[in-house]
Amino acid sequence: MIRYLSFILLLLIGQVNIYAQAPFEGKVKDANGNAIPGAHVSIHRMVAVTDLDGVFRFETTIESPSALQIRALGYLTTYDTIDPFTQSGRDYILLEQSYDLDVIKLTGSWIKPGQPFTYSQLNKAEIRVQNFGRDIPYLLQNLPSTVVTSDAGTGIGYTGIRIRGSDPTRINVTLDGVPVNDAESQGVFWVDLPDLASNAGAIQVQRGVGTSTNGAGAFGATINIKTTGLEDDSYGVAELSGGSFGTLRVNGRFGTGLLDDRFSLQGSVSHISSDGYIDRASADLSSVYLSGTILMNDQSLKFNFLRGKEITYQAWNGVPAQYINDPELRTFNTAGARGDGTFHENEVDNYGQTHVHAIYHRQWKNLHLQTTLHYTHGEGYFEQYRPGDLLSDYGLSGSHSSDDLIRRRWLDNDFYGLIFNLNQGSDDGKSEWTFGGGANEYKGKHFGEVVWTARQSHIVPVEYYRNDAFKRDINLYGQYRYTLAGHLNIFADLQGRSVVYQFEGFGSDFTVANEKVSHYFFNPKLGIEEKLNDLTLYYSVGVAHREPNRDDYVQSSPVSRPKPERLIDHELGGRYASDKISMMLNFFFMDYKDQLVLTGAINDVGEYNRINVSESYRLGSEYTLDWHISSKLNLGGSLTWNRSRIRKLTEAIDDWDTGEQVFQNHSDVPISFSPEWLTTGFLNLTLLKSTRSSLQTRLDHRIVGKQFLDNTGDDKASLAGYHQTDLNLSFTWYPRKIDMITLKCQIINLLDKAIVSNGWVYRYLSNGYDATADDPHATRIGNGLYTLSGYYPQAGIHALFGLSFTF
Repeated sequence: MIRYLSFILLLLIGQVNIYAQAPFEGKVKDANGNAIPGAHVSIHRMVAVTDLDGVFRFETTIESPSALQIRALGYLTTYDTIDPFTQSGRDYILLEQSYDLDVIKLTGSWIKPGQPFTYSQLNKAEIRVQNFGRDIPYLLQNLPSTVVTSDAGTGIGYTGIRIRGSDPTRINVTLDGVPVNDAESQGVFWVDLPDLASNAGAIQVQRGVGTSTNGAGAFGATINIKTTGLEDDSYGVAELSGGSFGTLRVNGRFGTGLLDDRFSLQGSVSHISSDGYIDRASADLSSVYLSGTILMNDQSLKFNFLRGKEITYQAWNGVPAQYINDPELRTFNTAGARGDGTFHENEVDNYGQTHVHAIYHRQWKNLHLQTTLHYTHGEGYFEQYRPGDLLSDYGLSGSHSSDDLIRRRWLDNDFYGLIFNLNQGSDDGKSEWTFGGGANEYKGKHFGEVVWTARQSHIVPVEYYRNDAFKRDINLYGQYRYTLAGHLNIFADLQGRSVVYQFEGFGSDFTVANEKVSHYFFNPKLGIEEKLNDLTLYYSVGVAHREPNRDDYVQSSPVSRPKPERLIDHELGGRYASDKISMMLNFFFMDYKDQLVLTGAINDVGEYNRINVSESYRLGSEYTLDWHISSKLNLGGSLTWNRSRIRKLTEAIDDWDTGEQVFQNHSDVPISFSPEWLTTGFLNLTLLKSTRSSLQTRLDHRIVGKQFLDNTGDDKASLAGYHQTDLNLSFTWYPRKIDMITLKCQIINLLDKAIVSNGWVYRYLSNGYDATADDPHATRIGNGLYTLSGYYPQAGIHALFGLSFTF
C-alpha cells in the first residue's frame, strides 16, 4: 500500500513538473471582450507583448507564484498574482481609464446606446493608423454617404466634406463639445487646425439631425471630436511622415501620466508642409497642443490649449474647364496671375487660430455636472494681386483711373462662451436625463488694405473698408431616456435656441446701415430603440432650423433677406452585431422647407444671393458591413442610395447681350453635389502576426456617382462619377526597450484614375460674343448658352510613408 501511494505521489509530482515546463500564456481583452493588441505583460524582468488577438506567451518556465503586471495605453494598469500550475490560458480584462470620462463627459452631443440615431464612430487606434497629416475629412472618407475634396488635390491645405450631400456649412462640428463652425460663414476650415487627428481620441459622425448640440444646429450631419484622455503612465511618441509632392510631417507627442494621483500634462507639436498637386498650391502648417488636468475627489479640471497656423497658397479658383482634360494643363492654377504671364508669389491665405478650453466636471454618485469655458481667437488675411482694378473702388485717387494693385482682406475675430450639461442616471439603469445648453458670443472685424500699387510700389497700407459683426447664440436642451420591459428605450430631446446677429448691411432704402436680425427656434427630437439580443431597431424624428449665413444677410436688403431653413428628419434602421459580423441598415427621409440654394438670380441690391426654395428633400438608405472572417481577415464596406430633389426651381440666366436676366422653370431637379450612389469597400488582411511584430494591409475602394454642379440637373454642368482605390501597409514591432515602432505606407489612388471631386459653374447667354477664345473657363453649350466653370482635380497615384516610435 505504501509503495502504491508513493508511486502515485511521484507520478503527480512528475505531472506537475511537466506542466510547469509548459509555456505560460493568456489573453488580454477590454470590458466588451475585444482583444487589446500591444499590451505589455511583465513577470519579474520578463516582458511579453500581446499580438493582434490580444494573446501573450512566455516561453520561459514559471515555477512559482509570481507578480504579473499588464499595461496598455488608454487602460488602467492591472496587477495580479499568477499561479502557473492552474492559471495558464486565462483571460485578463483591462478597464478603460475612467479619467477620460471624468474629465470630459460628452453627455448631450455624443450618441450613446439607447439613443435612436444614425451614426458611425472611429476610435483612437483607427485614427492613428490612417493619420499621415491629411485633414480630418480624409480620415472620414470611407464612412457611409461621405464625399471629400481637396483644393490642392492631396488632402493637405483647404479640404471639404459633404455628408448625404450636405455641404460643410450644414455640418455641425464640435471639439470636446465646443462649437468649431465659424459663427458667420457657418463653415469649418480644417486647415486652421493642422494635424488635429494626432490629438483626437475618438470621432463620432452623426448623419441626419442627430442629438442636440452646441453652436449652429446640425442640418444634415454632426462631427463630434473628443481629444485624447489621460494615460495612466507616461509616454512619448516621435513621428515622421512624408512622400509625394514634397509632403513632410513631423510630430511629437508626450504625456506625463498621472503624477501624485492628481496631475497630468500632455501635448503635441506638429509641422506639415506640402507643395500640392495643383500648381503652387503649397501649404505650410503648424500646430501646438497642450492639455493639463487636475483630479480631485469626485471632480476634475482640464485645460486645453490648441494653436494652429497656416500659410496656404490659394487654389480656390479651380482649373479652367478648357484645361481639365489636358495632361499638361490639368494642374494649372489661375490664382495670382499677372498680365505678363507670371504669378504673384504671395497669393496666400495667412491665418492663425487659438483655442482655449477650461473643462470642469463634478460627480455626485449618479449625478454629473460639466461646465466648459471656451475662447477662440482668429486673425489673418488673404492676399490678392489685382490687375487693372479701379482706384476709386479703394478710395484712391491719381492721374490714372485704374492700376495693378495688391490687397489684403483681414479677419480678426473672437468667439467665447460657456456650455454646460447636468446628467443623472437611475440606480437601476432604466432612466437617464440630461439638461444642458450654452451661451456663446462672436465678435468679428472685417477690413481690407491696399498694400501696393504698380505706380506707387512703396505705400503706407490704405484701409479701404471696415465693418464689424456681433452674434449671440443661446441654446437650452433637455433629454430623457426611459427603458421599458428591459429592452425598449424611449428617448426625447427638446431644444430651444435664440440667435441675434448684428452686422453692416443694406437698409430698406438700399444704403449701408447697421442691421440686426433675431431668430427663435424650437428643435424637438423623439424616438424609440428596441434591443433584441444582437439586433437593435430604432426610429426617430427630429426637427432642426438653421439661420442664413453672413453673405445671405450682408448681400441683401430687408425685402430680399432670406428666411431660415427648416428640416424634419426621419431615421429608421437596425444594427446587428455578433462576434463575427456587424451590420447596419437604415432609411432616411430629410424633408426641407425654405432650403437656401443658388439659382443665379440677382436680388434688389445687385447680388447673386441664395434664395429659399419652398420644398426639397433627401430620401435614401445606407448599409454597412464589417465581417471578421477569421482572426487575420475581415472585409466590409457601405452602400448609399440618395435621391435628393428640389420640387420646383426657377433658374435665372444672365443675358450678356441685353444686360437683363431670363428665367427658366425646373421641377423635381437633383440637388447639387448629391450623388445618387456611393459605395465603399475594404479588405483588411494580417500578413504576419507574432508576439513581437505584426504586418497588416488594408485595401479601400470608393465609387462616387455623378454629381451636378448646380441645381438644374443639366448633364453639361456635372462631375463624372469616379472610382478610387487606396492601399495601406502597416508594420508594427514591439521591442523590449520601447513600447512600439510602427512603419506604415499609404498608396493613394492606386489605379491612377483621373478624378475630379469638386467644381463650380456659371451659366449665361450671349449671341454677340464668344468668350471661349479669351477665357479658358468658358464652354459653348449651344443656342447662345455658355458656361464659365472651374474644376478641382485630385492627384493621381502617389504615396505617403510614416515612421513612429512610442516609448
